[in-house]
Amino acid sequence: MVDYEYCSQKLYKPHPLISMNHFIGVVAMPNFVEVAKVADIRAGEGKVVNVKGTPVALFNVDGNFHAMSNTCLHMGGPLGEGFLEGKKVTCPWHGWEYDVSTGICELSGAKVASYKVKVEEGKVLVAID
Repeated sequence: MVDYEYCSQKLYKPHPLISMNHFIGVVAMPNFVEVAKVADIRAGEGKVVNVKGTPVALFNVDGNFHAMSNTCLHMGGPLGEGFLEGKKVTCPWHGWEYDVSTGICELSGAKVASYKVKVEEGKVLVAID
């Protein structure tokens, strides 16, 4: 267990803009936010959800949930409104296809942001940090 008070007062005074975690190798835990109920999104469907002001495309692939940026790299189309077939979503505007588990576009190889998802007690939670 790290004694943060001892570290900050006795060993050194870190710069106020740098986290103690930077120096001791502690990684901040993702901050998950409830975005939907499992029952809200049937298998094979997607939905646009809001995570801390960020639009996120959330998909249910055979009971496994995946989250990625809602914005297509081509012209900004809403990926959460696209057609989902297996793990592939097709942008409704111009047909660009993305793997929802990785965020990788099959056409260009470019990647949209993908986010951590977990399910607890029938709730779908997403972390974007």
